[in-house]
Amino acid sequence: MNRKKRWEIVICLILIWTAVILQAYSLYRWDQEEKILETFDILDSVPVEGCIEMSASINKLYLNQKEKKHVLEDLADELGLGKDYEICQENRENTERTILKKEGDIGSVHLSITTIEADMGDGNRCQEQYLYILYRSKKKMDTMLAYKEKIEKVMKDWNLSIYSNLTLEGERTGRLSLAEQEELTDRLFHYLEAKEVEAVKKKDLYTVYGYSDLLKDSVAYGDNEINLNLVFTYDEEQDCTVFYLAMPYLRTDY
Repeated sequence: MNRKKRWEIVICLILIWTAVILQAYSLYRWDQEEKILETFDILDSVPVEGCIEMSASINKLYLNQKEKKHVLEDLADELGLGKDYEICQENRENTERTILKKEGDIGSVHLSITTIEADMGDGNRCQEQYLYILYRSKKKMDTMLAYKEKIEKVMKDWNLSIYSNLTLEGERTGRLSLAEQEELTDRLFHYLEAKEVEAVKKKDLYTVYGYSDLLKDSVAYGDNEINLNLVFTYDEEQDCTVFYLAMPYLRTDY
């Protein structure tokens, strides 16, 4: 066997093992992220809703109303939404939104393109455009990560750099004491191998920010990184404690 042939075999083996290692790491990461779905058991709670939010800047594309509609229809097709959806338009001062909606008994999907115009003060106007995806699933949570991966793949195929956020909401009967909230936080953070970065732990305001190597999405928080946000709140009307587990952080009011 000549030298050139040997090098070809070595390079081939390196490529094969690299592919195997990358695939194994991907499967490991997926298995670890699936730990998130055990959150409700860890916190002894009942699932209420899961929410996936993704956004991407599409400033490089100037789209008229017809083109926006086609983009949303193509996206709906790639996400397997079928055809039973509605498309509407919202116009406010300097802001225009084209929205594709699909509602169901156990969830909903909203796809939208938002165009914002601003006066530069010199007679010129600048325009910014954003693609936004909102997926909500009620009660049933076991498909959340799979659908998140599906959306991320489509965005990658479209060469879009996305911001991603995942939020799980659950509840349990009664009002938890501060000690009980702290005990559940310690239990969850231990399970997710997370470290606490910052927290406000009061009876009526309980929120903890943390970081876990198991979760891939993170944002800067001062001099640290966070990718985990746990919030407890109390609903007086329903007499239940509601928790929100958001990755990387909670973006909605509570």
